[in-house]
Amino acid sequence: MILQLKQLNKSFDKQVLKDVNFEIQEGQIISILGKSGSGKSTLLNIIAGFERASSGSLEINKKIIFDKKTNIEAQERNIGFVFQNYALFPHLNVQKNLLFGVKNKKNKTLVKELLEMVDLVGYEKKYPYELSGGEQQRISIARVLATEPDIILF
Repeated sequence: MILQLKQLNKSFDKQVLKDVNFEIQEGQIISILGKSGSGKSTLLNIIAGFERASSGSLEINKKIIFDKKTNIEAQERNIGFVFQNYALFPHLNVQKNLLFGVKNKKNKTLVKELLEMVDLVGYEKKYPYELSGGEQQRISIARVLATEPDIILF
């Protein structure tokens, strides 16, 4: 099991998430469906560590990430997040966007592999404003893959 949520709750002015329980196995892909305002984004933000649950527990790779005694910060969770607006840095070209979260900032082999993966070879020097929406989305996905996360949230 790669992800497990137990009795997860979140309240703002009202309760948004109530007793959320599920497990995801490695390699499994799931979708969370619901009406606008039903808590889908809140749930993803809690898993990523951008938002704190009110109660319950969250485990990744059998390690407690959140419970009443523990709250591992987002940057320590090894979770990739592809944001709805892609969140590319407008002042960085594609190559620098791809290597943003990578330790070796000069890794041209990794850039080449990622661009091959998303079918955008030759785009290294382009800036986000020069890309279509679909191209920006693919670069955003490649940037997340560059960090080799345990889990990717979309």
